Amino acid sequence: MILARLLAPDAFGLMATVLASVAVMEAFTEIGLKDSVIQHKQGGEEKFINIIWWFASIRGIVLYMIGFFLAPLICDFYSKPELLSLIRVGFIAILFNGLISPKVYVLLKEMHLKGWVLLMQGSGTLGVIITITIALFYPNTWALVIGYVVEAFLRSFLSFIFYPIRPSFIIHKPFMNDIMFFSKKMFGLPILMLLFVQTDIFVIGKVMSMTDLGFYTLAKNLAEMPNTFLTKFIQPIIFPTLAKIQDDKAKLRISILSLTKWTMAFGLPFIAFLVIFAVPILSIVYGSKYIIVAIPFGFLSISNLILLCSSFFMNTFIAVGQPDIHRNASFIRTSLFLIIIYPATLFGGLSGAACTVLLVMSVLLIIQIFSAKRLLQIGYLDYFHASLEGIKLSIIVILPGYILNVCNLTETLTGFFIGIVLCLISWGYAIVKMVRTYKKELL
Repeated sequence: MILARLLAPDAFGLMATVLASVAVMEAFTEIGLKDSVIQHKQGGEEKFINIIWWFASIRGIVLYMIGFFLAPLICDFYSKPELLSLIRVGFIAILFNGLISPKVYVLLKEMHLKGWVLLMQGSGTLGVIITITIALFYPNTWALVIGYVVEAFLRSFLSFIFYPIRPSFIIHKPFMNDIMFFSKKMFGLPILMLLFVQTDIFVIGKVMSMTDLGFYTLAKNLAEMPNTFLTKFIQPIIFPTLAKIQDDKAKLRISILSLTKWTMAFGLPFIAFLVIFAVPILSIVYGSKYIIVAIPFGFLSISNLILLCSSFFMNTFIAVGQPDIHRNASFIRTSLFLIIIYPATLFGGLSGAACTVLLVMSVLLIIQIFSAKRLLQIGYLDYFHASLEGIKLSIIVILPGYILNVCNLTETLTGFFIGIVLCLISWGYAIVKMVRTYKKELL
């Protein structure tokens, strides 16, 4: 919110290309080292995390060297020679990410979330403060790049201060074999995820202007913000919990349906609010010039709720040691996305790109539901019933919102505050329902 008022939209467009380039480099050699620590029953042992550290650190060093020499090719792709120094500095984050102490992953495995939150959010907060400070004096893309790299450095440095390890050249072969076996099943999944998450950035940056990409990037970031908050707080709990009950399919089935039910109960009304009142939301958060991406923002908001529901299946498949199930579903989603995204962006602009994201995310979720039926015997009607509560509660926002839209009030501050009240009312009903369900389960 602050940086959107300090920097021009094209600065965010340039930064999006830097982040996308870093993500591409990391994804093509990502083999699920963090997930391996959490999923393996002995992942917290010193011999296990020693292997993880060597894998990660060597990978980080090699990737940085490759990225340094490939940076000119990325600049040629965008026809932006000024990107060269930005990308090369941004790639330093890869090096720091590889040197992080694997003991921080053990915090997740053992549910010691206080330490995890302090480390990750602490370094993130310092990174944000540094970025804003630099932007006050140098309002350009360098403020974003330097803040990004400093955050990665702080995360790595603080991980060794609070959770140090002593790397050893002695490699425990049984653990090595377990890691390699799990990594083979994980291989390709991060690449598919990366292609899905970043392809729209590359395509928009190529087909349209950096200013358009800046508008789209900020709309995408805002649409992802609720999901990001939930991921930061819920994800560290969900995956380790599912890993602990990986052998009990009945508990896994109940967990997924329960997570879906309450995600929809709170998420659908909120997404309805974001879609209906997109114009005043964007105006308040970023400024009035960003209301031109209200429609893409709506599409992206819906797709992020679907992404959250999809992540429950993804975590389950990885927790039971079968990440290849999610990889196969991701392959279909990403292939479809790569086919559609270019013509959709060329002819539909930013709205076409965002609509494509929504379409392929829906396809992924449908495939995952089919896979979950075979693996965990989750019925289609069971899953629909889990979503039904959220559908009912979202009507509290949708119907009055439609009336306000007819009266041209959704784009005003008055309509915006009415939307907030409607969303809070629906959440109040959801909380009452949750308490009643909890009491019933206790009885």
